[in-house]
Amino acid sequence: MAVSIDNLIGYSLRSMLHSKMRTGLTLMAIVIGVSMLIVLFGLSGGMKLNVNKKLSTFGPNTIVVTPTNVQSASVMASMMPTMGKLFDSDFNKVRMVEGIDTAMKIIRGRANIVYQNSEITSNIVGVTPDKVKDVLPSLQIEKGRFLNSGDMYVVVIGNKLAKTGFDKEVQIGSILGIENKSFRVVGILKAMGQDMLQTDNSIFIPDRATRDLLSYQLTEGEISGILIKAKENYDVESVGDHISQVLELAHHVSDDDKDFSLITPKSMNEKIDSVLGVITTFVGLISVIALMIGAVGTANTIYMGVLERTREIGTLLAVGMTSNDIIGIFIFESALLGVLGGAIGLIIGYILLYIFSIFGVLVSMDIYIGLLGFVVSIIIAMVAGYFPAVKAGKLSPVVALRYE
Repeated sequence: MAVSIDNLIGYSLRSMLHSKMRTGLTLMAIVIGVSMLIVLFGLSGGMKLNVNKKLSTFGPNTIVVTPTNVQSASVMASMMPTMGKLFDSDFNKVRMVEGIDTAMKIIRGRANIVYQNSEITSNIVGVTPDKVKDVLPSLQIEKGRFLNSGDMYVVVIGNKLAKTGFDKEVQIGSILGIENKSFRVVGILKAMGQDMLQTDNSIFIPDRATRDLLSYQLTEGEISGILIKAKENYDVESVGDHISQVLELAHHVSDDDKDFSLITPKSMNEKIDSVLGVITTFVGLISVIALMIGAVGTANTIYMGVLERTREIGTLLAVGMTSNDIIGIFIFESALLGVLGGAIGLIIGYILLYIFSIFGVLVSMDIYIGLLGFVVSIIIAMVAGYFPAVKAGKLSPVVALRYE
């Protein structure tokens, strides 16, 4: 005896409405599972996008050398490389490595900055004007120009610092007082968002002037890092290995106790994938647990439905329905719970991600994750409803009709 889809839907809806509280709780468990899956994967995906955005400051052929720990040192220590420091001598050795197209030293620190009646402490970054665009191709000018080779007491300022860092907005031609020296603003950068150099809140200055400004923070010849662009026809990782060997010899250290860090595209991706892999596994585990709670609720709902409708099942069997028809009815009811719960969970999940994005949280609205959650909710609901459905299909019509 075949049962039409219309009759299946109508019968299942009536059965679900008959036990509103139990159905509602089951749907809630499925909704929470699916929406949690979407939100957690959306947030972890946004985290990956955010990290990649930060790393996009550097080009694909860029290598970064940083000191492991920059500390103050005595005058005697300035005569040679020490633990956690890089010096001009290191830069001079590194830039001679084969395969390097451009090398630029970075001098970073924090300084007191005065603009009109406002005084703040912010980041200053010393760069070599004629090399900075090669190793930091993402830096774009919104107003004015970038630093030129002959510049000394001029600066280019980050977008956020220029617009909101002081009581009044900084304009092209404005004069900033940095450590009691006057600098003229020649450029304002486009907004970058969060990146490794904190570009939006930094001031870029010719390296010669920066060394003078930060002389009380740095020992003689000390630098904060080295940015390197490898040649197009060279393997970036091989160039990085060569640089590491040069610095290990210069600092008299081994690979196990080296006092510097080398960041290459491969190392960055490996660290990102490692961290995000752990996060994704954790997120997936939580989502699976939430969906399994929904499965338990579905199984309980169908099982209780079988008990409550035992005599009804006996009647259906008596009028010609087969065991497979009965099983199909209850599995369809389970699937309907999964469809309704999955659909509501999809809507709530993406609404929550949208709310997060309004408050500035970077999220990933991956439609495939939503579809996966929707399909999984239906499959889990059907599997959960299968065993109670089989129990209903095995009932004897005579026994079922006598059930009280």
